[in-house]
Amino acid sequence: MKKVFFYGLLYVFLAGCNGTDDQLSINCDQIACTEIFISFSVTVKDVSGVAIPLDSYEVIDQDSKEDLTPDLSAEEIQLGRQNGTYLLYSDLTDTNTPGISRNIVFKGYIDAVEVISASYQVGRDCCHAALGKGELDLVLMN
Repeated sequence: MKKVFFYGLLYVFLAGCNGTDDQLSINCDQIACTEIFISFSVTVKDVSGVAIPLDSYEVIDQDSKEDLTPDLSAEEIQLGRQNGTYLLYSDLTDTNTPGISRNIVFKGYIDAVEVISASYQVGRDCCHAALGKGELDLVLMN
C-alpha cells in the first residue's frame, strides 16, 4: 500500500511539472499541502564546536543578486547569535513562486569582514521549501 501511495504522489508531482531548470511551471490547484512549516538554517561553530555569534549575515541569489536575507525580529536575531544558527531559506521565501530553483550564497560577517561563505541550491514545490545541495553545519577555522 505504501508503494502505491508513493508512486501515486510521484505521478501527481511529475504530471504537474513542466518547464526549465530554473523555474518549473507547476499546476498547484489540486495539491493538498500540509501545515508543517519548513525552514533551513545554517549553524556556524568553531573547530571545538562553540557557536559563533556573527554580527550580521546575508543570503543572496547568485544569479539575480537578489537579497533573500530573512527579515527577523531583534529577539530572533539575538537567539540565532546565541546558538550560532542563522535562517537560510524557508516556506516564507518565494511564497508566490512554486517550482522555483535558486543557487544562493550565505555570507557571515564579524566586524564588517566576511568570515564565512557557503553556497546552496534551494527551491520550493507547490507547498514547501526544499534544500537541494549545501552543507548546513559550517565550521569557522581560526
